[in-house]
Amino acid sequence: MDYLMRHKITFNPKAPAPFTEAKQEMGERARSDVEADLQMLFHEGREPFTHPLVRCESIIAAIKEHRPYERYMHAAALKFLDQIGAAKLRRYK
Repeated sequence: MDYLMRHKITFNPKAPAPFTEAKQEMGERARSDVEADLQMLFHEGREPFTHPLVRCESIIAAIKEHRPYERYMHAAALKFLDQIGAAKLRRYK
């Protein structure tokens, strides 16, 4: 009780919500099927994620293989690369 009496409680309604297990689970459930497929391929180290350098076209080809009628594959590939923190290279050989 002494701690609570001395502790100043503040509230910031614009502060981000704390990251909890429930919040993580809710985010995973909200993922699209394409994101879930790409996450599975990435975690299992399967094509196209077997090499340290991955082309966006390779990711799109992987999406087409699993979901041939999916739309907006390029945007989904770029979003996934952003989520995993991939470094973007302007040119490659």
